[in-house]
Amino acid sequence: MTSFRYLLLLLFSGIYAQELPPLRFTADLDIQKDQTIQVSSQLELTPEYFVYGDSLYLYDWNHSYSSKVTPLAKSFRQVFDRRLHLAAEKDRGRTEGLSIKINDLEVPFSRIDFDVLAVKIPSEYKIEPLTLNIDYTLHLPDIRFTGYGKDQDSFILKNQFIIPVPKEDERLRAHHFRQRGNQRSGIVSYNIRFNDTKKLFIESDLPAIGTHQIGGVLASPPAIVVNYTKSTTRFNSVSSQT
Repeated sequence: MTSFRYLLLLLFSGIYAQELPPLRFTADLDIQKDQTIQVSSQLELTPEYFVYGDSLYLYDWNHSYSSKVTPLAKSFRQVFDRRLHLAAEKDRGRTEGLSIKINDLEVPFSRIDFDVLAVKIPSEYKIEPLTLNIDYTLHLPDIRFTGYGKDQDSFILKNQFIIPVPKEDERLRAHHFRQRGNQRSGIVSYNIRFNDTKKLFIESDLPAIGTHQIGGVLASPPAIVVNYTKSTTRFNSVSSQT
């Protein structure tokens, strides 16, 4: 049963938008020539909304595309869609070079069915707020699989960032990626900066807050469209910056 705590996160989003949200996400994104994205992120979170005992769980839905046996791949097979099963390796998404630090201490992690990460929190760091530094490289999937990822002229980010799974009750609900739906994130304050973007056009449902920088408070992961030539976004209700 969904916890009262998690319902409050959604019902009182206006209140949290004015106060301090349970998760504050800051990231620098470096877009490489091969369309990979190096992400350097810092997450400040309120433990009571995310920590299960001595453990923290993180979405890594970009890694859902990495194998033929992920929950995402199985969901394709259930509807007799073989696109992901037959895809070339270069068209699959995956997350590489992953490093997780809690309060500056690097910690090990394990994977639950590919696209959820499990992290043990050192006992000496169970304090408020909890600060995570997570660095990784996103190899984006071909956009034709789910509508998110890369094509020749652009890429669309949605549910690609590594963020914690909110605590709904005392039993983990991992919410693996199965084509539909978004990560259940709760209320999140985002601050995302793109580096070396002189030739890129960025659009998002997060407003621009600076040069090549977007930010704001959302109850669902942001949609971010990056085009190599200026064009109309595939999303409605976005703000544009050049």
